[in-house]
Amino acid sequence: MAYDWDDMRVFLAVARAESLSGAGKKLKLDPATVGRRIARLEDRLGAALFAKSVQGYVLNSEGERLLAHAMRAETALAQGTEELHGQAGQLSGVVRIGAPDGSANYLLPQV
Repeated sequence: MAYDWDDMRVFLAVARAESLSGAGKKLKLDPATVGRRIARLEDRLGAALFAKSVQGYVLNSEGERLLAHAMRAETALAQGTEELHGQAGQLSGVVRIGAPDGSANYLLPQV
């Protein structure tokens, strides 16, 4: 069976936000699209993943089981991406140094 990682991202967003609208805002998707993606995932898996109510979407037991696996997959994918980009465990960002004029002219050109 072919799996769509985008559907899993939608599943994770709904599980975290507990609503279609909250997940839609996070993913920049229309809530109706989020609902269709969840329905498609549930159909592919042959199991309901959420208890749906007017208060929102709450994971049921099947959803809880999938959530654990999906979170591990998300972490592994992020770590793999960082590793490929050579950023695993490395700092990145901008460094700003402030110094008086005399020190800056004498010391900083060497840096």
